[in-house]
Amino acid sequence: MRAEARSYPFTYSDSVPAGMTSPNKLPVKLDKKAVFDLKIGKVGEPSEVYLQIAFDGKVDPSLPETVRLNGIKAVKRMPADIQGWLRPRHANLVPTLACRLYFPVSALKDKVNKISVGMAEGVRVRALELFLGAKAAKGAVAKVANRTLTVSPEGMTPRAAIETIRAAKAKGDASRWTVRVKRGWYVLDETLVFKPEDSGTPDAPVRWIGEKGAVFTGAGRIGPWKVGKDGVWAADIPKGADGKPIHFEQLWINGRRAQRARIPNKGFLSCASAKVTPFKDAEGRALERREAVFTNKTEMAALAAMTPEELAMAQQFSICYWSEMRRTIKSVDAKTMTTVTEGIGNTSGWCRWTKDSLFYFENVRAGFDAPGEWFYDVKDGKVKYIPLPGERPDKIVAVTSLSKLSRLVDFRGEPSKGRFVTDISFESIEFNGSDPTGGAKGPTQSRYYQAAMESDGCVSQTGTRHVDFSKCAFRMTGNYGMRFYDGCQSNRVSRCVFEDLGAGGIWIGSSAARGIPPPGESMTRRIIEKKGPMSTAFITVEDCTIRNGGRFNPEGIGIVVAHASDVTLTHNEICNFNYSGIEIGWTWGYAGSPTQRIRVTFNRIHDLGGAGMTDMGGVYCNGTGFGNRITDNVIYNVTAHSYGGWGLYTDEGSEGILFERNLVWNTDDGGFHQHYGTGNLIRNNIFAFNRRTGAVRMTTVRYGDMPGAYDFVNNIVYVKGAPLVGKLKSAGEYALRGVWAGNLWWDAAGKPDFDGKDWEGWKKSGQEVCGKYADPMFADPDRLDFRLKPGSPALALGFKPFDWSTAGVRPEK
Repeated sequence: MRAEARSYPFTYSDSVPAGMTSPNKLPVKLDKKAVFDLKIGKVGEPSEVYLQIAFDGKVDPSLPETVRLNGIKAVKRMPADIQGWLRPRHANLVPTLACRLYFPVSALKDKVNKISVGMAEGVRVRALELFLGAKAAKGAVAKVANRTLTVSPEGMTPRAAIETIRAAKAKGDASRWTVRVKRGWYVLDETLVFKPEDSGTPDAPVRWIGEKGAVFTGAGRIGPWKVGKDGVWAADIPKGADGKPIHFEQLWINGRRAQRARIPNKGFLSCASAKVTPFKDAEGRALERREAVFTNKTEMAALAAMTPEELAMAQQFSICYWSEMRRTIKSVDAKTMTTVTEGIGNTSGWCRWTKDSLFYFENVRAGFDAPGEWFYDVKDGKVKYIPLPGERPDKIVAVTSLSKLSRLVDFRGEPSKGRFVTDISFESIEFNGSDPTGGAKGPTQSRYYQAAMESDGCVSQTGTRHVDFSKCAFRMTGNYGMRFYDGCQSNRVSRCVFEDLGAGGIWIGSSAARGIPPPGESMTRRIIEKKGPMSTAFITVEDCTIRNGGRFNPEGIGIVVAHASDVTLTHNEICNFNYSGIEIGWTWGYAGSPTQRIRVTFNRIHDLGGAGMTDMGGVYCNGTGFGNRITDNVIYNVTAHSYGGWGLYTDEGSEGILFERNLVWNTDDGGFHQHYGTGNLIRNNIFAFNRRTGAVRMTTVRYGDMPGAYDFVNNIVYVKGAPLVGKLKSAGEYALRGVWAGNLWWDAAGKPDFDGKDWEGWKKSGQEVCGKYADPMFADPDRLDFRLKPGSPALALGFKPFDWSTAGVRPEK
């Protein structure tokens, strides 16, 4: 009977191959044999001796039998507990083979112990560790108490549960805690905060488990409703603790996000010209004044008819390429059809207003004219609603984020001080009703940026370890469903649903300009392996459904990996966003980034764009990405307002990324597009049915002194009357660099266009090596069956068929 199992690190003998590091620094490549010296003091009376070893590579099943401890063979072999053994250090490690080898206690020596491992060719040892089980004193069996709390609408609150566990831990209680949350809506008036002192341990975690229908919410109910003579419903605007009306910008009717009164009801207004004037306010803040001249006389007259009080609650929205800005309207001139707004500026050249910029207005009385719309009527002190057919005032549930909480749950570690929130999990609990403004008293004032970067998370984490969410739901948010800020490592989000999101699904990593480098490291163009207390790494998001995002800020993205490393995004479904599905990287140019070794695999990403946004991708990358692997994903239905509906997109400074075995179809512009980057490999993918600018293209020849390049090998490109290769020239220089070889090209309409050349011209240009123009012989491409028939010319070129049917959320076992 073991009281504890103590592990011992290894030192190496001279026979270890050159270049070896610690056995738990990965990867480690050994040759045919290695010998390790283990030096320990007197071990007392161990009850058992076992070695845990994990291999990755071409593994010979007999290999573990060649392991010896001081020349003695193991007496028993069992599978290793991978989750419990490796996860604390390497959350995303999946060894090919792992086992536990037991040796006779007599094999162990007091001082120097030799461990020899016979190796097969090409094998990697991923981890190696020796454990000694100490013999327990008679009757002294280590036990961990199990304690349970029950949270219910009529009883203990979630906050009281946190405080109860915190108080017990402060007194030295080391129990396992399970908090069972009964069905019901738990309306929060303050954020639930978890601090380092609330942490569990690997052996005694803190688990929150909800019954079906357990909801933590920042939303409160609006009503009762009264029906006016015009058929419009009205309810009082609720008042806050200060006695003043609570301002809100979201309203849900029976779980449906209702549209706020809008001009126009659909589409956008056009701007004829604009003027931007920088200035500073009384506090010295840098602001800007924007004057926009419109061509829409009727709409401008409606705005001008509003009282100053009403105008202060109206908002002007503008979409500029890939970003959105919302501002209150300072003034309207119906004669010149000019609006004036003021707020935080953005001096980047891309955000200037042009004829391509898109505008609309919300919370305008004249726009309150369609069933399903609502209006925040500050003049009457009412919330007003035009019902949909069949709705009754006594049968609806209308809610909004009355608590004004942008964060419902906040994990507040202190990573800079080495204090973390650890070993806490949530299962089967819904989080909803977060506010986009985070407590602001009036309308949102946002500026142009990207990816809704300034949007918070309904659940936010800083400085966490082993904080897991499974089978949870994140709905009706004004922001991101979840955000991992600095210092989060080895956390997991699995089988969760994120939907009806004000911004995006999950943001991973700091949004600072360059991130926070580990101690002794610099953010230069190099492989960055070090981790510091502020590093965010080893986050796994798997089997999650992330859909219907960007409902308040259209910049929102399904999953963003900013300054974080070693992240795994696998088997997720991401759909119905106005902008990109997944973004990897948060640097522009060849400046270096910690966003490395990101695995984006077996995801189904579809139905993106369609709401005025431009320049997006199913998977969008930028910056240094050494070791990033985008493989086995299915991407389709990507549209853009003016340009940039791409499947796979390497933007500014993308470098060192592998794209392999991805199926991409039905994109506005192309299956693969590179703005500028280098060292990227696009191999063994299928790109089909792009519509506009070229199934494959690159637009920028060089950035600084770095030429753009990528290798495009063994891909199938299939179009129907659209360009096969798009623009490859910039500043008079041909942009194509790298190796293009063994690709199969086909235009089912019979008019192949390779950047203005036909196939013969393309071959003569020398751009394609060993490629072919021929029908790939898909089973039924018009019905999106891209399986290859026997005899396909793609097979002869080296294309390897792959199974894309497993992409997306896996069935639960």
